[in-house]
Amino acid sequence: MATEGSAVQGNPMEHAGKMVDEAKALSGGISQKAGEVRAYVAELDIPGRIRENPLAFAGAALGVGYVLGGGLFSRPTGWFLKNGLRLSFLFAGAKALTSKAAATSAPKPSKPKRARPSRSKAAHEND
Repeated sequence: MATEGSAVQGNPMEHAGKMVDEAKALSGGISQKAGEVRAYVAELDIPGRIRENPLAFAGAALGVGYVLGGGLFSRPTGWFLKNGLRLSFLFAGAKALTSKAAATSAPKPSKPKRARPSRSKAAHEND
Protein backbone atom coordinates (compact mmCIF):
# COMPACT_ATOMS: atom_id res chain seq x y z
CA MET A 1 0.00 0.00 0.00
CA ALA A 2 1.18 3.44 -0.79
CA THR A 3 1.36 5.92 1.97
CA GLU A 4 0.10 9.45 1.63
CA GLY A 5 3.64 10.96 1.29
CA SER A 6 4.76 8.70 -1.55
CA ALA A 7 3.23 8.73 -4.97
CA VAL A 8 2.93 5.73 -7.21
CA GLN A 9 4.46 6.67 -10.55
CA GLY A 10 3.90 3.82 -12.94
CA ASN A 11 6.44 1.69 -14.78
CA PRO A 12 10.13 2.11 -13.84
CA MET A 13 11.11 1.32 -17.46
CA GLU A 14 9.21 4.39 -18.64
CA HIS A 15 11.13 6.54 -16.16
CA ALA A 16 14.41 5.04 -17.29
CA GLY A 17 13.50 5.76 -20.92
CA LYS A 18 12.62 9.38 -20.08
CA MET A 19 15.89 9.79 -18.19
CA VAL A 20 17.85 8.44 -21.16
CA ASP A 21 16.07 10.83 -23.51
CA GLU A 22 16.75 13.79 -21.21
CA ALA A 23 20.41 12.78 -20.88
CA LYS A 24 20.73 12.61 -24.68
CA ALA A 25 19.15 16.04 -25.06
CA LEU A 26 21.44 17.43 -22.37
CA SER A 27 24.53 15.96 -24.01
CA GLY A 28 23.45 17.40 -27.37
CA GLY A 29 23.02 20.85 -25.81
CA ILE A 30 26.39 20.61 -24.09
CA SER A 31 28.06 19.54 -27.34
CA GLN A 32 26.50 22.48 -29.16
CA LYS A 33 27.66 24.95 -26.49
CA ALA A 34 31.15 23.41 -26.49
CA GLY A 35 31.34 23.97 -30.25
CA GLU A 36 30.29 27.60 -29.80
CA VAL A 37 32.94 28.12 -27.12
CA ARG A 38 35.63 26.53 -29.34
CA ALA A 39 34.67 28.85 -32.20
CA TYR A 40 34.79 31.88 -29.89
CA VAL A 41 38.21 30.91 -28.51
CA ALA A 42 39.52 30.38 -32.04
CA GLU A 43 38.21 33.87 -32.92
CA LEU A 44 40.11 35.43 -30.01
CA ASP A 45 43.49 34.16 -31.26
CA ILE A 46 45.04 34.24 -27.80
CA PRO A 47 48.42 32.76 -28.87
CA GLY A 48 48.74 35.46 -31.52
CA ARG A 49 47.92 38.19 -29.02
CA ILE A 50 50.48 36.80 -26.58
CA ARG A 51 53.13 36.90 -29.33
CA GLU A 52 52.21 40.52 -30.11
CA ASN A 53 52.27 41.79 -26.53
CA PRO A 54 53.94 39.32 -24.13
CA LEU A 55 54.62 41.82 -21.34
CA ALA A 56 50.95 42.68 -20.96
CA PHE A 57 50.03 39.02 -20.62
CA ALA A 58 52.87 38.41 -18.16
CA GLY A 59 51.64 41.36 -16.07
CA ALA A 60 48.07 40.08 -16.22
CA ALA A 61 49.25 36.63 -15.14
CA LEU A 62 51.17 38.13 -12.22
CA GLY A 63 48.12 40.14 -11.18
CA VAL A 64 45.81 37.14 -11.35
CA GLY A 65 48.31 35.04 -9.41
CA TYR A 66 48.63 37.75 -6.77
CA VAL A 67 44.87 37.96 -6.32
CA LEU A 68 44.34 34.20 -6.31
CA GLY A 69 47.24 33.78 -3.89
CA GLY A 70 45.44 35.90 -1.33
CA GLY A 71 47.44 39.06 -1.86
CA LEU A 72 44.44 41.26 -2.42
CA PHE A 73 43.68 41.59 1.30
CA SER A 74 47.28 41.76 2.52
CA ARG A 75 49.13 44.59 4.24
CA PRO A 76 51.27 45.54 1.22
CA THR A 77 48.16 45.88 -0.94
CA GLY A 78 46.54 48.11 1.66
CA TRP A 79 49.68 50.22 1.87
CA PHE A 80 49.90 50.60 -1.92
CA LEU A 81 46.22 51.47 -2.23
CA LYS A 82 46.36 54.00 0.61
CA ASN A 83 49.46 55.77 -0.67
CA GLY A 84 48.40 55.50 -4.30
CA LEU A 85 45.12 57.22 -3.52
CA ARG A 86 46.94 59.91 -1.54
CA LEU A 87 49.28 60.57 -4.45
CA SER A 88 46.46 60.65 -6.98
CA PHE A 89 44.52 63.17 -4.88
CA LEU A 90 47.68 65.18 -4.37
CA PHE A 91 48.40 65.35 -8.11
CA ALA A 92 44.78 66.05 -8.98
CA GLY A 93 44.62 68.86 -6.41
CA ALA A 94 47.92 70.33 -7.58
CA LYS A 95 46.77 70.24 -11.18
CA ALA A 96 43.49 71.91 -10.29
CA LEU A 97 45.26 74.62 -8.30
CA THR A 98 47.85 75.33 -10.99
CA SER A 99 45.27 75.48 -13.75
CA LYS A 100 43.09 77.80 -11.65
CA ALA A 101 46.06 80.00 -10.75
CA ALA A 102 47.18 80.12 -14.36
CA ALA A 103 43.69 81.13 -15.45
CA THR A 104 43.41 83.95 -12.91
CA SER A 105 46.93 85.32 -13.27
CA ALA A 106 47.12 85.11 -17.03
CA PRO A 107 47.42 88.53 -18.63
CA LYS A 108 44.47 89.71 -20.59
CA PRO A 109 45.05 89.64 -24.30
CA SER A 110 45.94 93.10 -25.57
CA LYS A 111 44.49 94.67 -28.65
CA PRO A 112 46.65 94.21 -31.70
CA LYS A 113 48.58 97.35 -32.62
CA ARG A 114 47.70 99.02 -35.85
CA ALA A 115 50.46 99.24 -38.36
CA ARG A 116 51.69 102.75 -39.01
CA PRO A 117 52.15 103.80 -42.56
CA SER A 118 55.82 103.86 -43.30
CA ARG A 119 57.29 107.19 -44.25
CA SER A 120 59.79 107.36 -46.98
CA LYS A 121 63.12 109.06 -46.47
CA ALA A 122 62.13 111.98 -48.67
CA ALA A 123 58.96 112.59 -46.70
CA HIS A 124 60.97 112.41 -43.49
CA GLU A 125 63.41 115.05 -44.73
CA ASN A 126 60.61 117.48 -45.59
CA ASP A 127 59.53 117.68 -41.96
